[in-house]
Amino acid sequence: MNDVHPLLQVKQVSVRFGAIHAVEEVSLQVLPGEVVGLIGPNGAGKSTLINTIAGVFRSAVGTIWFAGADVSRKPVHSRARLGIARTFQNLALFPAMTAVENVLAHLDVDPDAPWYQEWWPAEALRAGEKRERALDALEAVGLVPAANRLVDELSYPERKLVEFARAMVGGASLVLLDEPTAGLAIEDRQRTVERMRLYIEERALTAIIVEHDMGVIRGMSSRVHVMDAGRVIASGSFSDVIADERVKEAYLG
Repeated sequence: MNDVHPLLQVKQVSVRFGAIHAVEEVSLQVLPGEVVGLIGPNGAGKSTLINTIAGVFRSAVGTIWFAGADVSRKPVHSRARLGIARTFQNLALFPAMTAVENVLAHLDVDPDAPWYQEWWPAEALRAGEKRERALDALEAVGLVPAANRLVDELSYPERKLVEFARAMVGGASLVLLDEPTAGLAIEDRQRTVERMRLYIEERALTAIIVEHDMGVIRGMSSRVHVMDAGRVIASGSFSDVIADERVKEAYLG
C-alpha cells in the first residue's frame, strides 16, 4: 500500500470569502480505489472543500494534485475531463428532459483526456454510441425502465440516481458525493446509496463522500476525515474518529 501513489493530494489548501476562512490549511490524500468519508458539523467547510477539489472555488493558498498533475488553477470543465466527477446536495438536473437526455448532456467529452482513451475508442462517439453509453449508466443504477420519462415525473430517489449516473457516464476515476442522502426519506436512503456503493465498488473507483448519516459513512468509507471550523481535526477509521474527544466536542459542543 505504501508504494501506491495517491490519486488525489490536497496540500495546505485554504479558501477564503472575504474575512471568512471557510477552509484553512487542509491537507489530505486519497489512494486509488479508496472511499474516504468527510464529516463534520454544519459549516465545517466540507462542501467548500469538495467544491474546491472540483474547481468551483479556487484556493487562496495550497495546491491540489490529481493523477500526478497540479490542477489547482484548472477550471471545472478541465478537471472533469481529467476524471473528476461530482454530485450535488441540491439536484442540478433538467426537469423538462428525460432521464436519458439528462445523462446524455454530460457526454460532451474531450477525446484527448487520458481516461477517455481507456474507456472508449480514440474516435469521437457518434450519437448512437452516446445514447448506448447513457443507457448503460442508467442500467447500472437500475433506471433503464425510467430512461424515457421526464425527470420531473420521477421520484426523488430516482432523480438522485439519474444525477449519479450523469456524473459517472463520462468514465471518471474520482467521484465527489456531496450529501447523497440529502432530502431522502429514511426508508429510501439505504436502497439509493447502495446503488451508488455497488457502482463504485464494481468499477474500483475512488470516492470522497460528504454525509451526515453516520450509517452511510460507516458502511462506505475505509477512512474518515473530520472537519470543524475549516480544518481537519481528526483522521482515521470510522471507529477511531468517532471516539476522538475533539470530534465529540465539535459535534456536541
